[in-house]
Formats: sequence, structure tokens, C-alpha cells
Amino acid sequence: MTTRETVSEEFSAIAREAVKGEAGMSALALRAMARAPKDLRAGVPGLEAAMEKCAAYLVSLQQADGGIVNPGAGLTTYRTSITIMALQSMD
Repeated sequence: MTTRETVSEEFSAIAREAVKGEAGMSALALRAMARAPKDLRAGVPGLEAAMEKCAAYLVSLQQADGGIVNPGAGLTTYRTSITIMALQSMD
């Protein structure tokens, strides 16, 4: 298996897990994928769609006070800031 195939499989696994739940971990995964070289991302089927789904999930977590966090999870400033960095990386 080539390095590209290994990275492709790892990104696919990360994308599947990222859309399942915790805001901070999802944002970290999204940011890593968004900052990967475009040619590497292009080799991962469904990655862009998974990234869009993850971004939409994170945006859906925005609270009335502007924080982006799973309700009751705590670490609001950390989770909000990493989410903002992840979303910015997608531009």
C-alpha cells in the first residue's frame, strides 16, 4: 500500500468519525483535512462531502451566546475557537 493510499484510508476513517459527535474533535479533524494538500484530498472519495457535513454539524452547534459547543460539554472557549479555525480553513 502506498503512502497516498494509507493517508486516503486514514482521512476516510477520520471523516466518518468526525461527523458523529464531539465539537472539538470534529473541528480538529475538519481542520486537518481542510489543510491537507488538495491533490491528496482529491484522491479520497467522498471526503469533500464529509467535510461539508462536518462543517454543517459544527455550525448547527452554535449556541445563543455564539459559542459552538455540545450543550453541557464545557470548554466552550476552546471548542468555539478550534471550530472557527476549522471553518476558516475551508475557505
